[in-house]
Amino acid sequence: MMKNLMYAGAVLFAASTINLAPPVLAEELIATRSNITPYALVSSGYQGQLKPQGIPSAAVFERNARSGKLTAIDLIEAGIASGRLPESILEDRSYVQAVGGVLERVVKN
Repeated sequence: MMKNLMYAGAVLFAASTINLAPPVLAEELIATRSNITPYALVSSGYQGQLKPQGIPSAAVFERNARSGKLTAIDLIEAGIASGRLPESILEDRSYVQAVGGVLERVVKN
């Protein structure tokens, strides 16, 4: 009886340490990484995370957005260039409008 309990305990321990989740493919990681909200995209631009893609940060970001030099399309294209967004997002009218809306709120504040 004691042997059976020890065996059952060993089996339960082994089963609890095995990762039962399926392996994650690189494509799935990219898809997960590219799901950036409009708010997060504008925020990352404002914070300077899109500087390598030509998007200025902070006060210059605001000034360019106010003057129309920085648009939602500019931010989305920078997001695509940085690998945060898929190219097909440019065809998603609601996403483009949402980025524009967030950008307008940043300018108004």
